[in-house]
Amino acid sequence: MTYAFITTGTKDFMLTLLKKFSTENLKFLRHRDHALLYHETTKKTIFQAPRRYEIIEKTGEFPDKGLAVLHYIPVVDEFRPVFEYRMKNRPKHLNTTPGFLTSRTLRPLQSNTYLIITCWENRLHYESSKITDKIMESLGEEKSIEINQVKMYAGPSYIREYTIGIKDDTEEA
Repeated sequence: MTYAFITTGTKDFMLTLLKKFSTENLKFLRHRDHALLYHETTKKTIFQAPRRYEIIEKTGEFPDKGLAVLHYIPVVDEFRPVFEYRMKNRPKHLNTTPGFLTSRTLRPLQSNTYLIITCWENRLHYESSKITDKIMESLGEEKSIEINQVKMYAGPSYIREYTIGIKDDTEEA
């Protein structure tokens, strides 16, 4: 099994951990007001109190730079098998989308909130993919993974965008 661990903190503290554990498979992700470290491993994590996930689906290697979009989806316990089945068997349109780099579907080990991560070359490619999604929906493609939204979800989902890698604040994602 491969696991993903995420810890959050200030940019400076996350950079300190990144340097301290330079031999680990860590990725630095930066948001406006905080940063996080993403750790993929088959062993124990180096973090003291991370959010813990099992990787149930992945494409490609996690990039060293670009844009990461983290989609948090709280799922009611009884619908977890259905949710996972639908995620694994959904159409794989993203894999051929220009600018798409990789994805991860993460099963929570301590909560009910799944995490879907998609990584992009830059924000322009990500924004273009959302336009393509709308076109596909208008053609009748089923994009939804839920069977009954009211019962399947334990609360609203939300999205956070992060710049992957260490770079100057003046650079664009």
